Amino acid sequence: MEGLRGWMGYLRVELKGPEFSCLKDRRSWIRSVLDQARGKFNVSMADLSPDGAPGAVALGFAVASSCNSELKGRIEAIKSFVTRMAEDNGLEILNLWEEVFCDDEFSD
Repeated sequence: MEGLRGWMGYLRVELKGPEFSCLKDRRSWIRSVLDQARGKFNVSMADLSPDGAPGAVALGFAVASSCNSELKGRIEAIKSFVTRMAEDNGLEILNLWEEVFCDDEFSD
């Protein structure tokens, strides 16, 4: 349909902190963050953390919307949420990377 636009956003968060006592603890924390974010923000996400690095965490979030401003607001809310979760658990945010683009930027 002519005139309809879709917006997509990607957020990658890289964190470092005290090493979790075991891989199970790290996975449990990541699962908790992902489950809570899914419930609050209706986003797709994945654990992008490197294997064998107990103190390193990388999370990827994907968001879609028909409105650019709504999409950017959701990304900001996710960043705030992840920042709070990290601070509450003694993790430091090393990098926040985001990109927002419109589906009309893709060519056939």
